[in-house]
Amino acid sequence: MKVYMQPLGNGALGCTSEEGQNRLKKLSNNKVYTVEIKEYQDATFHRRLMKMIRFAFDHWEGNFSAIQSAPHQYDAFREELTKLAGYYDQCWNLDGQTFYIKAKSLKFNKMSMDERREFYNAILNVIWEKVGNEDQSFLIALNRF
Repeated sequence: MKVYMQPLGNGALGCTSEEGQNRLKKLSNNKVYTVEIKEYQDATFHRRLMKMIRFAFDHWEGNFSAIQSAPHQYDAFREELTKLAGYYDQCWNLDGQTFYIKAKSLKFNKMSMDERREFYNAILNVIWEKVGNEDQSFLIALNRF
């Protein structure tokens, strides 16, 4: 389970989201849990990026009613945006003659602010070009991110 927390003072931590609070409520009071604390850098950036991708997905998905119920479609959409933005690895197939493109697994906490900004702008450009470049209301809403 991954939950995002922030210090509340006096050594206490509090969840940053209602979803996290609901996850913690499911834990048993009679058990001891191991917790690993990692500093999460620029949570605002990450939340904004995920909201922008979700917004783009909802807009894109609305144009294709057949895929709305497809499981894991959002994850595939996010991975495709990442690859189109230029953040991918080329992996060779077992035949050794052909390769496929795999989205990089990005570690935002290990990226500099400039690297995060570059990634954000690359994703924004892909969304702009591939998802809704003819829909003025979508583009206006997208610019809010």
